[in-house]
Amino acid sequence: MPCPGARVRVPLGARQVVGVVLGPGQPGDDATATKPVLDTIDSEPLVPLEVLDLCAWVADYYVAGIGDTLALATP
Repeated sequence: MPCPGARVRVPLGARQVVGVVLGPGQPGDDATATKPVLDTIDSEPLVPLEVLDLCAWVADYYVAGIGDTLALATP
């Protein structure tokens, strides 16, 4: 299992996209189901845990998507 902060490749519709692992998946309904990991890009986290926490706080505070805040925090 990839560690939080690592980039992974997941399916999204008919294409594959790169995402960042935030933590272990939670069971839920179909609308919030996690995607299966097809490939792990990083063996070590690209985004440190402190930055993940900051991105989550910024997303919550500014009512933004965490993907938007992660995109701004990564090279």
